[in-house]
Amino acid sequence: YIKFRYFIMAAVFYAALALLLIHFFPIQITTSDVPVNINQADAYLLKGENPYGLNYTTDIRANPYVGSENDIETVNVLQYPPVMLLYYIPFYLLGDIRYGNLFADLMIYLLILLYFKGRDFESKFAYLFLFNGLNIVSNYIYGGNDIVAGLYVGIAIYCLNRREQLSAVGYGIS
Repeated sequence: YIKFRYFIMAAVFYAALALLLIHFFPIQITTSDVPVNINQADAYLLKGENPYGLNYTTDIRANPYVGSENDIETVNVLQYPPVMLLYYIPFYLLGDIRYGNLFADLMIYLLILLYFKGRDFESKFAYLFLFNGLNIVSNYIYGGNDIVAGLYVGIAIYCLNRREQLSAVGYGIS
């Protein structure tokens, strides 16, 4: 049971790090339009409006890290599928959709541990997933939403040999 303590401590440390990054790097269009657009879409959904075809803020700079903030415009295109928007609603209501990224990260971490249950060496791959720098930057500073599709792929892979129908649903949602 000592090894489980380390897995739990890693998850708690990761969650604390993610919460600090979410707190100190607020969502803004000059960092990424991904969380901005998902926030706008969830706001439309909660008002009972169809989020497709409405106005969204978009950064049209060739390189979003260089240049003026004047190259930001409004477009009426939402590029994310409906399940993505529905997934983020509870986290939007909590105040920041990136909490959804943290939830997805921790669920994938748990799926990796469950998949390799009883295999000490292989279960350490969960640490590699959790603490890779790209994950942290992409999910909490940039606010990317790829991890949500990754969660559904993880569910599909975990269920592949256990419940094939659920696995197919996971692949379809991802």
